[in-house]
Amino acid sequence: MIEGNVHYYVITFFTILVLVAILIALVVAKSIKEHRRKKKEARWLLMIDQKISSVIIQDPEESETQDSIVFEALLSNRKFRELFLWRLVQAEKKFAGSAQTQILELFQRYELKNEALRKILSSKDYAITQGVQELRSMNVQSALPQIQKLATHRSTLVRQEAQLALVHFKGFEGLNFLSEINWNISKWHQLRLSLALNEVKMSDPSKIELWLKSTQPSVVIFSLELMRKYQTLSLYDKALAVLMHSDIEVQIQAVRTLVYLENDSTFTELINTFPSLPEPVQKTILAEMAVTNEPEIKDFLKFQFTHNPSSALQLEAAKSLERLGERPFLENYVLNPSQDSLHSKLAKHTLDLAS
Repeated sequence: MIEGNVHYYVITFFTILVLVAILIALVVAKSIKEHRRKKKEARWLLMIDQKISSVIIQDPEESETQDSIVFEALLSNRKFRELFLWRLVQAEKKFAGSAQTQILELFQRYELKNEALRKILSSKDYAITQGVQELRSMNVQSALPQIQKLATHRSTLVRQEAQLALVHFKGFEGLNFLSEINWNISKWHQLRLSLALNEVKMSDPSKIELWLKSTQPSVVIFSLELMRKYQTLSLYDKALAVLMHSDIEVQIQAVRTLVYLENDSTFTELINTFPSLPEPVQKTILAEMAVTNEPEIKDFLKFQFTHNPSSALQLEAAKSLERLGERPFLENYVLNPSQDSLHSKLAKHTLDLAS
């Protein structure tokens, strides 16, 4: 009985030992394989960087070197082509002018467009996103029909990259996807779209008017941003109508747009609608009033400071008054705290912040 147990334990021990040895061998083999992969990739990157550099500086002897011959042979390897394309995209971001032109010509010479097109047909979202980025970076106009379809893709990352690409290729017309989307546009994506439009002229103000009627608040907010960006004074009344929107953030952005496009009646209209607006919107109005020095505006701010039941709005009114040079008005409350302890504290806090 004892001998049988000993025999069992010996077999078990050796079995575990063999399994551990196999596991260690697998880990070592995987590490060696990964090391070789990284080493090979490092060699490839060095060759690719040399190729890009030689093209940029237009070295006539580059095509005759042994490395160039090896480079040409490696282009039949898909992994090498994908790495080459990735490096070209990185280089395109760093250079401009003739150097950038040389990079684009290199992309066309080796027909790397096919690698990017293959990616946008993938079932993997990250691959599609990367493909769209590459096509945009390499300015592949012919891919526009495929990219257009991706502007409403289920994946947020894919559709954002596709939308950026549409703006890159089509300018203001690339924003037409705003007419058909029913999802939120993040603030970060709005910023990226806005930056992509920096050197793009607005082709049709009526499009912004249409987007202001969207049921998606983020589309309306972005439309208001476009109004400020392009200074569309012709749509001022449309922004005024948006002030009555049901979404508070939309109302806040409408206030900022109205002030940015200010005319003679702007602050009168804001004062008239002030009582019917939510407190966050009222706070924005009080803050925006610091840009004007009209006596009636100062009187309105003083009234809000002394009579508004919200201490948060009283404080905002005090801040605008201080920016408008009404320190004596606030100092009077500080010097005479017995008049009103709350207003005295708010006035003091405002002056302390400004000092």
